[in-house]
Amino acid sequence: MNGNDSNPLASKRRWTEYLVEFVMLFAAVTLGFFAENIREQNTEQQKKKELLAAVVHDFKTDKSEIERHRVMVKRRLENCENFQRLLEMDESQIDVLNFYRTAILHAENKDLILNEKARDDAEAKGYFSNGEFSEMSGILNKFNYYFNDYEELNLGCLESCKRYYSTIIPDLLEAKLVLKSDFIWQENGSTTDKDFQGKLNKKIDQELKDKILFDIWSRKTLLLLELSNFDTLDLYADKAIAVLTAEELN
Repeated sequence: MNGNDSNPLASKRRWTEYLVEFVMLFAAVTLGFFAENIREQNTEQQKKKELLAAVVHDFKTDKSEIERHRVMVKRRLENCENFQRLLEMDESQIDVLNFYRTAILHAENKDLILNEKARDDAEAKGYFSNGEFSEMSGILNKFNYYFNDYEELNLGCLESCKRYYSTIIPDLLEAKLVLKSDFIWQENGSTTDKDFQGKLNKKIDQELKDKILFDIWSRKTLLLLELSNFDTLDLYADKAIAVLTAEELN
C-alpha cells in the first residue's frame, strides 16, 4: 500500500486543493455569467440607444416631409382661388393656357407618407411603456391620432379629385387639348403650342360652373383642415424629439 494514501496530512492537502479548484472554477463560471450578462445588457442598451436615435431621425425627416406637403397644400389652395376667379370672369377674357393649367392642377393630390417603422419597433419593445420615456406613449398617441385624421381628410380630397376627373373635366375641357397637356405637371412647364395661345373660345355652362365652385369650396375646406393637422403633427413631433433628445441621447 502506498504510504501517501494513508497520510492524513497529504489527504487533507488534496481536499484543500480540490476545494480551491472548485472555488476557482465556481468563481470563474460565476464571473463569466455576470460578464456575459453585463455584455448583453450593454449590447441591448446600445441597440436601444440606436433605435431611439432612429426614432428621432425619423421624426425630423417627417417634419421635412410635412413642410413639403404644407407647401403643396398652400399651392393647391392658391390654385383654388385662381380657379374661382377664372370662373367668375367672362370666358373671352380668360387665357387658354392659364385656364387649362388651373383646371388640370385642381385635380392634383398627393399622400403624406411618414416613417413609422422605428417608432413601431421601439413601442413594441416597451421603450415607451414606462420609465424615463413613458411620456412618449401619450405623445405618440396624439401624433398618430392627428395623422389618421389627416389621412381621412386626404382621402376626402382624393375622392373629390376622382369625381372631378370623371364628371367635370370631360365637359369642361377639350379632349384634344387635355391629351397634349402633360407639360402642365412639370415644374414651370409651358408650351408654344398654338392651341394653348390666346383666349378661351368656349362658353362654360352656368350649371357646370356651379358644380365646380361647390367642388372648390369643398376642396378648400379639406385643405385648410389638412394645414391645421400639419401644424399639430409638427407640434407633437417637436415634443417627441425634445423628450428623446433630453433623456436618452445626452
